[in-house]
Amino acid sequence: IKGDRFEASRIPEARVLVSPDLTVVIEHHNIVTSGSVTIPYAKLQPTDVSTAAQVSSDVVISGGDQVAEEKWAMTTRVRLILGEQVTVFGFGFEGRLDGSLLLEDEPGQLTRATGEINIPQGRYRAYGQRLDVEQGRLLYTGGPLTNPGLNLRAVRRVDSVTAGIRVKGSLDQPQLELFSNPAMGQTDTLSYLVLGRPMETASGEEGQVVAKAALALGLSGGDRLARLLGDRFGLDEMRVEAGPNDEASLVVGRYLSPRLYVSYGVGLIEAVNTFSLRYKITDKWQLKAESGEAQGADLLYTIER
Repeated sequence: IKGDRFEASRIPEARVLVSPDLTVVIEHHNIVTSGSVTIPYAKLQPTDVSTAAQVSSDVVISGGDQVAEEKWAMTTRVRLILGEQVTVFGFGFEGRLDGSLLLEDEPGQLTRATGEINIPQGRYRAYGQRLDVEQGRLLYTGGPLTNPGLNLRAVRRVDSVTAGIRVKGSLDQPQLELFSNPAMGQTDTLSYLVLGRPMETASGEEGQVVAKAALALGLSGGDRLARLLGDRFGLDEMRVEAGPNDEASLVVGRYLSPRLYVSYGVGLIEAVNTFSLRYKITDKWQLKAESGEAQGADLLYTIER
């Protein structure tokens, strides 16, 4: 199978030209494919479905009895080569890709890949800001196609300050790290990435935006950064709190008196706000009330052992 700039796809989400050079051997119910496919031109604009409703894990789909059919066994060893006009626009990213992958398929196995995909030019937009991708590599070492290694570096420049983020690890378990030049604390680095200025000049509302960005870096790191932000704003408490069903909220709190403590939680994923009050009646008795999706109050008695 040979071709030159054959139009393989023409839909709004993908216009793709391919130049295949493949050999296909069919024997009985076995198909063996080898060779290469070059993509000289592709414009990919995937639809963002991140907000679509997901199928519940307890859904069971039933239907009529299926007639068993004899399956074809397919074995593939094909090199995919990206040309100089392969671009992606979607999920906040716009840029060009190149590189090549050796794709291997065997019956009953996940597709394996060896090689790398590079991002020679790219920009990523988040929180209304644009980050320039200085280095971008997706690395494949013979493992599943869906879990490449990551080596990414994106920066934002504001006057003489460069703030950026490095991403390493794998797609399933990414490791994120903030950096800056000149060197500064992580709170200010994240503030420059999101706001374009140091944290000390931010308002309370802008502090929430920075805290949401901290959550995107990982809940544990987000909690640590939120505590640093709380210190900056003179709060007794500011933390990122995990809840059931992977929910998370930014909680700010302050003692109005030695006995009275109030806190306010803002949902970072779901738009749910919670107001809490805690009053210390005695050393052993405490009153706690909360108002949010539901309202309630508890009278707590503490026993020390």
